[in-house]
Amino acid sequence: MADSSPPVTPRPKGRSSTPPAEGLRLLVLGSSVAEGFCAESKFGWTKMMAKALARHGVWTANRAAAGTNVAFWQERWQEIVTREELASFDIVVLSLSMANEGLPWLRAPADMDALTDRYLAGYNAVVKALRQHLVKPGARIIVGCPY
Repeated sequence: MADSSPPVTPRPKGRSSTPPAEGLRLLVLGSSVAEGFCAESKFGWTKMMAKALARHGVWTANRAAAGTNVAFWQERWQEIVTREELASFDIVVLSLSMANEGLPWLRAPADMDALTDRYLAGYNAVVKALRQHLVKPGARIIVGCPY
């Protein structure tokens, strides 16, 4: 399958502080809403979650990238986070938008169903690829709701 995802320049995010030696490390991957794109600086869901979890000793890195889709994450996730770095996280949250797959432009139910099938198959492939590199005991992937 050809990569129809937009060009993305990987940006280090969530690195404003050094991760603690102890405590859980959480990584957020996904598209614009997970990134906090166009949200006021303190009000993206990832930022609010990170602030709440920090009180419980959880360090959060946000590596979501606006405009990405399942094809991008299937083929190019290592441009955002290396395998070695991924292995250092306890929790990975993956949250992708069906809008980036082209859903807003579809009208026919059959086209929407076909897109949904491709989206879910791609999402599943991304989860499997990421899971292979989570080596910490008890490490988990949390699948965010499609939005």
